Amino acid sequence: MSRRATSRHRARGGRVLDRDQFITYARVQVDTATSLLAGHGPSPGGCACGRPWPCPQRESLSAVAEHYQSRLALLDETVLLPVITPVAIPAVAESARRTLGGLLRLAYRRMCA
Repeated sequence: MSRRATSRHRARGGRVLDRDQFITYARVQVDTATSLLAGHGPSPGGCACGRPWPCPQRESLSAVAEHYQSRLALLDETVLLPVITPVAIPAVAESARRTLGGLLRLAYRRMCA
């Protein structure tokens, strides 16, 4: 089996990170890449940083941010969704719905006959 297939999330020191540590690490990586990307963008003559456009530094920072954002999307809770419980339909309303449906079907059959 390849090393890549068996690898785990590791910090620079080589130790294995648990889930919470990796989430913290990934958030820092995304924040850092995003803040550094602010200094890059198209300008007359190339990138705002002075490199020719397309800027290789911008592409690298974008790749880092996208990489860690995709990992966070799998590991981190992004939005807490509310739990929705179905509302019970009263028996009177249900029988009235059935009666109305039956009357409409009967009227339609008589119109078509």
